[in-house]
Amino acid sequence: MKRYANSTLTGTSSDATEMRTLIIEKIEHYEQRAEDLAKKAQECKDQANGQTLEKDSDQDESSFILESNLSPTSSWEDYHSSRFESSPHGMLIDQQAFHNNKSNDRNNESAVQAAGKATLSLSSAITLDENGEFSTALEHYVVAAHFYSEAVKALSGDIKETGTSVNQVFPAARSNNDLIASLKRKLKMVLDRGEELKKRVASSSGRDHIHVHSKGGGKSSDVNDKLKNRISPKSTQDQFLSQYEIEVLRRSSYMPSGLFLPWSDEEAQSYNYFSSTPSPWVDPDGRLILSDRQKERFYKWARPNEILNMRQGATSSPCKIKMVHSITPFTIKQHCVSDCSFVACLCIAAAFERRFHKRLITSLIYPQDSSGFPLYNPNGVYMVKLWLNGVARRVLVDDLLPVDSMGSLLCSHTNFTLNASNRNILNGDCSLELWVSILEKAYMKLCGGYNFPGSNSGVDLFSLTGWIPERIFFPEDATDVRDFETPVERAWERLYSANSFGDCLITVSTSKELTEEKAAEV
Repeated sequence: MKRYANSTLTGTSSDATEMRTLIIEKIEHYEQRAEDLAKKAQECKDQANGQTLEKDSDQDESSFILESNLSPTSSWEDYHSSRFESSPHGMLIDQQAFHNNKSNDRNNESAVQAAGKATLSLSSAITLDENGEFSTALEHYVVAAHFYSEAVKALSGDIKETGTSVNQVFPAARSNNDLIASLKRKLKMVLDRGEELKKRVASSSGRDHIHVHSKGGGKSSDVNDKLKNRISPKSTQDQFLSQYEIEVLRRSSYMPSGLFLPWSDEEAQSYNYFSSTPSPWVDPDGRLILSDRQKERFYKWARPNEILNMRQGATSSPCKIKMVHSITPFTIKQHCVSDCSFVACLCIAAAFERRFHKRLITSLIYPQDSSGFPLYNPNGVYMVKLWLNGVARRVLVDDLLPVDSMGSLLCSHTNFTLNASNRNILNGDCSLELWVSILEKAYMKLCGGYNFPGSNSGVDLFSLTGWIPERIFFPEDATDVRDFETPVERAWERLYSANSFGDCLITVSTSKELTEEKAAEV
């Protein structure tokens, strides 16, 4: 492995050297770990051999009792196989107890056979269920339920006919009652899933007639139609949603700040962004509540071309409006809105996309060109993909942004090389880049306005990327690590490794009690 790493990961760049060093360190770590485990395994084997030798002498006295029950041509293996049999559930059943009478034998054999058939049918049903073949899966669930029922009847009849006590029937494993209870639990699970699939299959032919009603009792036709468009199966493996699931999605789409339907790639690509209307699109909910700092300097809501006209006095060069000029964390500037955790998430996601070439940011904004790159839309309408309530959501926003009297944005934005008049100048041209401002406006609309009280990066990163957040708590005392805490060395190893391979996004937060002196020290 080391030779492979050295031969394949060639190059003199810092990234290649860092990757090669990390992989070699991991190989050495796991080699040492393997050696330690091999030593422990040998120690356990030696201890087991020693205990076996001690037990052999203790069993000599009792062995003649077993031998007296065997025929001269029998062996211990014959006796063991005749007395014990492996059940479908992986346990040993004492066959001597079942041979007390012929009824026990017949009932037990029937139960074992029925349980085995039920297990095979259940396995097939689950596989078909996962592949979306619900009708066929339902048939297998019915067969499994039938055989589980037969197994329960056989074992129940065994106890009723003989009146045998539980301890007599299963002295080496579990009681009939325990086995019956286990089979009944499986039977209930099969029946419940079968009933659910029965309703789903029955409603599949009439799913176009499902209606979702609003709280007031009337039909919410727009919500209903959009939800049905999002759940239309594109293949046999796609699972369409039940009426109850549609209702849950409908309710979760209503936020205090408005209606945010689940995301649809087809809608995002086919939406009429460049309509031939005489004036740009205006979002009826786009005039978001301003923060206190914005209110102090607010002049108007302005579109990008208006903003550049207000700044035109700074340069005579032609002005350019771009959705994205460069995805980089180094030009992002938080301004007038207390959303530092969200801006930090934008920085981390931009750095990730720049380093690993995975489209975390540029895949969120529509319209896009043929290569999937976000475009500036003179019509002023944008569709942004954000996650909330466990589902990717569609957020429509316009490009009306808050500015002061000089045309300076009163929201987060990108900041190129600045001239003395604090205007965005790029290579001598007046330029305005929109992706940060549009993403922030979409998220602030989702959260209720620019008067955002603040959040944490775990929540904000999920909303931005859909990645599941994990919080790591470090122990105050390295010698006393509690259950929910992670040792510092272990946490650093996980973070360093995952970050090197692009498997995680990391942000760091501080406590509110952080003093100025401590902040400067950090």
